[in-house]
Amino acid sequence: PFGGGHTNAQHWLAARDTERARTAWLAAASQACAMHAYRDAAGAAQQALEIWPEGADESQRLDVLDQLGQ
Repeated sequence: PFGGGHTNAQHWLAARDTERARTAWLAAASQACAMHAYRDAAGAAQQALEIWPEGADESQRLDVLDQLGQ
Protein backbone atom coordinates (compact mmCIF):
# COMPACT_ATOMS: atom_id res chain seq x y z
CA PRO A 1 0.00 0.00 0.00
CA PHE A 2 1.59 3.22 1.16
CA GLY A 3 5.27 3.68 1.93
CA GLY A 4 7.50 2.59 4.78
CA GLY A 5 5.00 3.07 7.57
CA HIS A 6 2.85 0.20 6.36
CA THR A 7 5.91 -1.99 5.86
CA ASN A 8 7.19 -1.24 9.37
CA ALA A 9 3.79 -2.00 10.85
CA GLN A 10 3.57 -5.30 9.00
CA HIS A 11 7.03 -6.31 10.19
CA TRP A 12 6.21 -5.48 13.82
CA LEU A 13 2.95 -7.37 13.51
CA ALA A 14 4.77 -10.40 12.07
CA ALA A 15 7.12 -10.20 15.05
CA ARG A 16 4.04 -10.17 17.30
CA ASP A 17 4.95 -6.80 18.75
CA THR A 18 1.50 -5.28 18.57
CA GLU A 19 2.45 -2.13 20.50
CA ARG A 20 5.09 -1.18 17.94
CA ALA A 21 2.83 -2.29 15.09
CA ARG A 22 0.04 -0.05 16.40
CA THR A 23 2.44 2.88 16.68
CA ALA A 24 3.67 2.25 13.13
CA TRP A 25 0.10 2.01 11.78
CA LEU A 26 -0.75 5.34 13.45
CA ALA A 27 2.38 6.94 11.97
CA ALA A 28 1.45 5.56 8.54
CA ALA A 29 -2.04 7.01 8.91
CA SER A 30 -0.61 10.43 9.76
CA GLN A 31 1.80 10.31 6.82
CA ALA A 32 -0.94 9.29 4.41
CA CYS A 33 -3.27 11.98 5.71
CA ALA A 34 -0.57 14.64 5.30
CA MET A 35 -0.29 13.61 1.64
CA HIS A 36 -4.10 13.70 1.22
CA ALA A 37 -4.17 9.92 0.73
CA TYR A 38 -7.24 9.60 2.91
CA ARG A 39 -8.19 6.06 1.89
CA ASP A 40 -4.70 4.85 2.87
CA ALA A 41 -4.90 6.86 6.10
CA ALA A 42 -8.24 5.27 6.97
CA GLY A 43 -6.90 1.79 6.21
CA ALA A 44 -3.86 2.29 8.43
CA ALA A 45 -6.02 3.71 11.24
CA GLN A 46 -8.35 0.73 10.98
CA GLN A 47 -5.39 -1.65 11.22
CA ALA A 48 -4.23 0.15 14.37
CA LEU A 49 -7.70 -0.07 15.88
CA GLU A 50 -7.97 -3.79 15.16
CA ILE A 51 -4.92 -4.56 17.30
CA TRP A 52 -5.58 -1.92 19.98
CA PRO A 53 -5.51 -3.61 23.39
CA GLU A 54 -8.72 -3.27 25.36
CA GLY A 55 -8.57 -0.48 27.91
CA ALA A 56 -5.22 0.92 26.73
CA ASP A 57 -4.87 4.60 25.84
CA GLU A 58 -8.62 5.08 25.56
CA SER A 59 -8.41 8.81 24.90
CA GLN A 60 -6.03 8.26 21.97
CA ARG A 61 -8.21 5.43 20.66
CA LEU A 62 -11.23 7.73 20.76
CA ASP A 63 -9.24 10.41 18.91
CA VAL A 64 -8.39 7.89 16.18
CA LEU A 65 -12.04 6.83 15.94
CA ASP A 66 -13.09 10.48 15.73
CA GLN A 67 -10.59 11.19 12.94
CA LEU A 68 -11.70 8.06 11.11
CA GLY A 69 -15.29 9.28 11.24
CA GLN A 70 -14.49 12.57 9.54
